[in-house]
Amino acid sequence: MNILVLGSGGREHALAHTFWRQGHRVYCLPGNPGMHAIATPLENVSCHVSSAVSIDDHAALARQVAEKKIDLTVVGPEVPLERGIQDFFSSQKLALFGPTKKAARLESSKAWAKEFMRKAGIPTAAFTVCQTSQEAKRAAGALFAQGHGERHGERHGERHGVVIKPSGLTGGKGVVCCTQYSEAMQAIEQIAEENCYGSAGSEIVVEELLAGPELSLLVLSDGKRMVPLLAAQDHKRLYDRDEGPNTGGMGAFAPIPFVDAHILAEIERTVVQPTLRGLQEEGITYQGLLYFGLMLTPQGPKVLEYNCRFGDPEAQAILPLLECDLAELMQACIDGELGSVSIRWKPLFSCCVVLASCGYPGPFSTGIPIEGLENIEKSENLFTFHAGTAINSSGDLVTAGGRVLGITGLGSTLEEAVKKTYEAIRQLSFPWAHFRTDIAHCSMTQPIGT
Repeated sequence: MNILVLGSGGREHALAHTFWRQGHRVYCLPGNPGMHAIATPLENVSCHVSSAVSIDDHAALARQVAEKKIDLTVVGPEVPLERGIQDFFSSQKLALFGPTKKAARLESSKAWAKEFMRKAGIPTAAFTVCQTSQEAKRAAGALFAQGHGERHGERHGERHGVVIKPSGLTGGKGVVCCTQYSEAMQAIEQIAEENCYGSAGSEIVVEELLAGPELSLLVLSDGKRMVPLLAAQDHKRLYDRDEGPNTGGMGAFAPIPFVDAHILAEIERTVVQPTLRGLQEEGITYQGLLYFGLMLTPQGPKVLEYNCRFGDPEAQAILPLLECDLAELMQACIDGELGSVSIRWKPLFSCCVVLASCGYPGPFSTGIPIEGLENIEKSENLFTFHAGTAINSSGDLVTAGGRVLGITGLGSTLEEAVKKTYEAIRQLSFPWAHFRTDIAHCSMTQPIGT
């Protein structure tokens, strides 16, 4: 098949690499230096229409797709879905993997998603949707008064705090977990009064902070059924031991040793199937990938968030383990025939560690040279996924973003996968790179030092 991957991050590189290793011809828009080694940038394709095309110009993009006879377009990031790219491609009778604009509200509006969960009976944190900073402050204060955290230095109950979220899209960086009343007030003021997230903060979700291990479950959906992929665990916090600010993700591993068939069956029964039924009751035919961000609480699995596309860096951990044809699975979702295909996995574990620019998720420098990738790229069961990279005027690979690279290692055990990944990282020369040294350690019987 001719496949176009939209996006330029590590997730998109992992998607392109999967299609490429499975024998498909891959195009990308815009892509990155790593993707350009295996996929043709759409801007470079000779055609009769203008080559100046962007992801946001759905009409021009659709013309290129039709002219180049691209069989399947795959959306990596969330913004094109929010803006209705699936709806436009469908009107042009072009195959695109991703949900409609209406379905994508599960991610583009946290407020809508939380109300959907309440209506569908899906377990989630107690919450209040607020329109103003005053409402949000009152809601946070009420949670603290009920014993969900510390107020003025006094601990109330056994809860750990509250969570403040802008309702709209924030690139995975908008969630603030607050264990003190003053932290919650500051987060609300930044969203509602300082307007740090723009229109994404026009509504604020205030909810209780849940406790327990997190997991990410990605499922394929054809509108009639949902089929899970491997469960993975992301590491959102910037520093080891889950300290520091939230990021877009500093690493992930799969599968999760402590998530057994019993836990997955409970998630299927209490979360996945009620989500499918709830969408159908809303008149939404969800075709694409749906990401469940979950926490295993003492009361059972609860949904933290939905995403309407592959997670990043979960995709970099999960996709290298896939043995069957990913394009075939995606086409089955589009055709409503997911029941006719089977999913096969390599009997291995994977570990992905993200290398970020110093200063991320705050201000950071770019243009820093990266050396040593050739040592990794020639190694078996090791993958380098580019995220924030560029080629400078001298032809050298340099940093160009906050999260720069994702290094993924595979092994017959989780310990072996982790060891392989960190050994590969030591072969790189990337001045001032920041990465966590404890990815997957909580799930290993004998943590491996780095």
